[in-house]
Amino acid sequence: PYSRADFQRHDAALRQKEARHMYLARDATGNVHSVAYLIWDQQSVYYHLSGDDPAHRSSGSGMLMIWEGIRYAKEDLGLATFDFEGSMMKPVGAIRRQFGATPVPYSRIWRYDSLLYALIDQIRNS
Repeated sequence: PYSRADFQRHDAALRQKEARHMYLARDATGNVHSVAYLIWDQQSVYYHLSGDDPAHRSSGSGMLMIWEGIRYAKEDLGLATFDFEGSMMKPVGAIRRQFGATPVPYSRIWRYDSLLYALIDQIRNS
């Protein structure tokens, strides 16, 4: 969803702060199977960007990228929190949960069909 220029600016800022690490999985013939882009702050490592070549998805390299990212966070950076940054795609969420991830909602959306209920809820939450 980003232009190449946007990504390069983003990467340059993170590189300058020494707050990013990239992984690349290749086979013996040089075919790239998966990539991962990790970023971090003082508290957490974030699985910021990742991708797999659909032709090589069955190699398991995407899972290896996650495993290596978690290992890097703990052993090299000394950070205990690995944030997958979430996904709305059910298959992606299922994979993340295999690594012990717990979904955390960032927002709650609701609708009031009654002005009286909306007023009562607003008073109760004040």
